[in-house]
Amino acid sequence: RRHTRFRNVTGVQTCALPISSMNVNIPSYSSMTVSFPLTAIDSAGTYTAELTSELPGDADNSNDTTRMQFKVLLGLHGVLSVPGSYSSIPGLLDTLAQVGVDQPLVVKFTSPINETSPIMIDSIQGASSVNTIRFTSGINGRASVSAAGIPSYPAAIVLRGASYVTLDSLEISATGNDGNIGVMIGGVSGKTASSNTIKNCVISNAASPGLSSIGYYGIYLKGLSALKDQGNSISNNDISTFGQAAIRSDNNNNLTDRKSTRLNSSHVSESRMPSSA
Repeated sequence: RRHTRFRNVTGVQTCALPISSMNVNIPSYSSMTVSFPLTAIDSAGTYTAELTSELPGDADNSNDTTRMQFKVLLGLHGVLSVPGSYSSIPGLLDTLAQVGVDQPLVVKFTSPINETSPIMIDSIQGASSVNTIRFTSGINGRASVSAAGIPSYPAAIVLRGASYVTLDSLEISATGNDGNIGVMIGGVSGKTASSNTIKNCVISNAASPGLSSIGYYGIYLKGLSALKDQGNSISNNDISTFGQAAIRSDNNNNLTDRKSTRLNSSHVSESRMPSSA
């Protein structure tokens, strides 16, 4: 008789899987692969998978059971804070990459964020027009978010194939020698970066214009020619940029609200770079 059961280490949930119909005969000194039925565990937690193999007349039962510990993580949702719910933005993004979202998610920054490399937000499992992800301020006024660019991604925040993400009420600063771009939105092979929103933000960059080969912008929407991004929105931002344009858009369809963005007065004319359809 062989059976397996899942036991929550914290005692919250126990799932027993009767498989008496799967009794098999295994010849001595041999092995066999046995597939067990799937089960659903509806509570997050740390569990132990316990497999017991029993043989009638076995005088030594000490080696009949093996155990393996694993974690069950559910999609993120509700309101989270950084720091608070997570100590750092990389920690939060690592979890998002693993489990995605299963309802709308709001992330509030409760103190200044300072990173030594770009804040990379990749495609998020479960994100949709209903299950949106919003990064916003958790203090009075805008929350400060600073990050240093790198040569391949010279921006403070990169939405790299992410969709349905909103950056709201943040003061975003690109720093370092490669801090050419405040926010970069771009698809990656096989994926678009669509239906994203940047609103109510102050965006600046710090690098010397002469250092950039990719360009020097407050916001760069870098879509793919083979798979254009769709429906991104930029509205009510204050962009202080000192390079080619405050906003550049390549391979983006249905980009909205560009004209509502307030630009640095000495660079308004440079913001007229047309978007590619």
